[in-house]
Amino acid sequence: KAGVSIGTVSRVVKKKPGVNPETRRKIEQICTELNYTSNTAGRSLFLKKTKNVVAVIISYKNNTFSQELICGFKENETIGTEYNVFLEYFLVNQTSEHELLRVLESVFSLENLKGIIIRTSSSEEIKEKISILNINHIPIITCVTDITGIERLCFVGNDNHAEGRLAA
Repeated sequence: KAGVSIGTVSRVVKKKPGVNPETRRKIEQICTELNYTSNTAGRSLFLKKTKNVVAVIISYKNNTFSQELICGFKENETIGTEYNVFLEYFLVNQTSEHELLRVLESVFSLENLKGIIIRTSSSEEIKEKISILNINHIPIITCVTDITGIERLCFVGNDNHAEGRLAA
């Protein structure tokens, strides 16, 4: 739209010298029209300068399903490391909501927390803790048990209602 090189646009966006003042004004006007804002998180992913942490919190029973879920994450960890995304695992006894709340509290203090993948119950106390993540714009993916009433990126699991209709 501006008829200039990517490098010129980059210098304007990064407020670097070496751009004709008229060209700079034109590019800045286009950025304003397009509501462009610099995405520092995206840039750090691309440049691999920041360790980005995704917390994987799994309430588990000692069963095959939980083990397979963890194995699936571990088998695919290398995909994230290409973008400096690292998974931190927190395994919590499924019957101990107190322990899960404690783990959630500790996850809030993780440096460079960029997301949470969680398999848990949907109690009111859990929802309350997770809503703090919503306020801080931390993406959440729920597994197995969907937690209604929270903002989440997606739910990964079965739709038992649809499966029941299909079976009937």
